[in-house]
Amino acid sequence: MSLLFMDSFAHYLAADYPQKYNGAGMSGPASIQTTLGRRGGPCMQSGNGTMWSRAFIPGDNTSVVGMAMNFPVASAADMIRWYDSGGNEQYHIGLNSNRTLYAGKPFSAVDATSTLLLTVGGYNYIETKVLIADSGGTIEVRVNGVVYIAATGLDTKQSGTAGWSRIDVISGSFPTLMHDMYVLDGVGAAPWNNFLGDCRVDVRAVTAAGATTGWTPSTGANWQNVDDATPNGDTDYNSVTASGPTDTFVVQDAPVVGATIYGVQTVISNKKMDAGACTIASVIRHSGTDNVGANFNPSTAYTMALQAYQTNPGTGVAWTEAGFNAAEFGYKRTT
Repeated sequence: MSLLFMDSFAHYLAADYPQKYNGAGMSGPASIQTTLGRRGGPCMQSGNGTMWSRAFIPGDNTSVVGMAMNFPVASAADMIRWYDSGGNEQYHIGLNSNRTLYAGKPFSAVDATSTLLLTVGGYNYIETKVLIADSGGTIEVRVNGVVYIAATGLDTKQSGTAGWSRIDVISGSFPTLMHDMYVLDGVGAAPWNNFLGDCRVDVRAVTAAGATTGWTPSTGANWQNVDDATPNGDTDYNSVTASGPTDTFVVQDAPVVGATIYGVQTVISNKKMDAGACTIASVIRHSGTDNVGANFNPSTAYTMALQAYQTNPGTGVAWTEAGFNAAEFGYKRTT
């Protein structure tokens, strides 16, 4: 475990936030903007003070978060908060109204403030690495690869358990654009336990049927029911009534020729249609073999089953462009 999560904010609508995040909304609405992303496509635009959060099961007390953020103006507010399993806020970083960045525990004096100023009105790639600890804690914040804050020997635990299991992202008093997010812990091999640098996260859409078509389509062909730009609920879907069947699909090639692929995340919008227990799992087909991921338990409301693969499960090593382009992606009902 090292690569925990990524998000492009480009494959769902604001109404779909509850499918992917544990909480959303604070004092203002959030929306998906279709043309304001870094590459002219979709991104998330927070409202005035909007907060969203997601729970994790990290392998250690280190958290690395990277995300492109565009602040229209400098507004004093927290940007990212880390919480322990009991819901206690442990640490945060934020933006001051004078465009400096700060880091510290809540309700305490800040541990560090940057001397460099954040540029507003355009995207910056902000990365933060924090170790939550009673003593010996650390914090480092980079903007576009430049170190803005670096401090060691800190008490970064406010209360409760020394660790983190939830991240909240918050905007200030003005709407903030967010794009290309990744989350790591500190476990495992490089490069997935440290700063990855300025990254992009791209959605790869289904384009054709793969080797296996085992589920029953509500209409048309199976692949046509999962090629939507955003989830469309019960408009069209594939279903199955017993364990075992698999669907796999061809998806778009990797978007940048020659680029490093740090990981792939499968996203399955799903729900169960009746009472009773069942499980589903993602499938990555490589060289003729279906590699089945971790089980996920659907509910009777739509949720997104996510699994991040930092390496190709068919080879056990880092993804290559050729390996990604040749793979098929899908899902299986496992029980």
